[in-house]
Amino acid sequence: MEWAITKSDLSHDDKSGVVRFVERMERELRNGGTPIEGFQFLNSPLEMLRFSREIEEEILANPDGADLYVGFQNSDKLAGERIRYRQIVDAGVRLTGFGVGAAPDFLQGAHARWASLKPDRRLLVNQWFLVSSNPVPIAFVGWETSPEDRFGKGGITGEGKGFEGFVTADPRVITALVEYLDHVFEGANKPGDDVADPPCELPECLLTEVEDDAVPVMMGRDHSSLVLDAPVRRILAITDLHGSPEFNGLRGWATELAIANASQLVLYEMSAASYLVSPYPEDHRKQWQRILSWRDLLPLGRAPLARQLARIQARGVDTGAILPSTHGFRHLADWANREDIDLILLPVSLVRPGLLARLRGYSLDSLLQHTNRRVMVVTDSGMMCAANGKEPSVVPDSSVTIADGRAAWAAGF
Repeated sequence: MEWAITKSDLSHDDKSGVVRFVERMERELRNGGTPIEGFQFLNSPLEMLRFSREIEEEILANPDGADLYVGFQNSDKLAGERIRYRQIVDAGVRLTGFGVGAAPDFLQGAHARWASLKPDRRLLVNQWFLVSSNPVPIAFVGWETSPEDRFGKGGITGEGKGFEGFVTADPRVITALVEYLDHVFEGANKPGDDVADPPCELPECLLTEVEDDAVPVMMGRDHSSLVLDAPVRRILAITDLHGSPEFNGLRGWATELAIANASQLVLYEMSAASYLVSPYPEDHRKQWQRILSWRDLLPLGRAPLARQLARIQARGVDTGAILPSTHGFRHLADWANREDIDLILLPVSLVRPGLLARLRGYSLDSLLQHTNRRVMVVTDSGMMCAANGKEPSVVPDSSVTIADGRAAWAAGF
């Protein structure tokens, strides 16, 4: 379960993404079992405050062996609850607090700990929440839907403030949430770790097969050199299932670019196209012709691609895959228009491809004839040069720029 509002959670009907997040949570944690129990939607800040106070009072009344995970968005908000939470800590409750900023001074002692977070309003851990597994399993989450300039500021009933959320007592939700929060706490207190990285959800039996998954390239390093000149919401990168070093490298650099620009990364599995068979099931074929998750890929027999997505997801990147049904970059261009791709990344080998690739329509010139989306070519070292338009190239960890990517290719790129 990814405990964040993802791009797939957002829609015209659900601009906050909270409703679709809850639907996804219910579907994934239910896992074919009985419906989530003891669940209630909340959209009144005062009602949310009442729930949070009831949880606090229950824990104070039964502190022996009790635990409480609490999120107040930032340390200043939790400091405003100093008296109440000092009582909770003094009662011996195992308290874990989460928020942006340093730990409030009263969170000291054997029973209290603090996770200092980076700002990120899409993550559940940056919201208002109280979760306890004992004395009574309960989870309350209030997702702030306020405008960006109001997020985390002022009281819950202040002007422009808005919240949507839920409360549940289902042990499946409580257990999964506690595991997630423990994971975030551990990551927040290890130097160099990124607390926003969600755990990889792929089944263990697939994680053991990693022969084609060398994704990390700049783990823990400064990504500022990869920030592009304009917002990029969705990046598409070519991949295959054959474990070639070239495509391994392209996936790695594409992942770093997605991290630097807070983008979704979509892998286009070039090897899926075939003149003889479709990569999709015969029944309800159209419902599969979309950006697919790793879970979607497993019943389609594409475990290697699912592993690729899992490796990228473990870096904290929202990711998915496209399975083309036709050869050629004209087909890719159609997908790019349909899925509103902002940037397409190609390996350098497709600048001057071999005869078979050209016959199948896999050449840079063919792509540029059929799309006006931004295209960049990536070398094995991570240098990225623009293939259309005039803009600086991107060179990781370097100040070198090239005004025109084509000049780089002419020089033996």
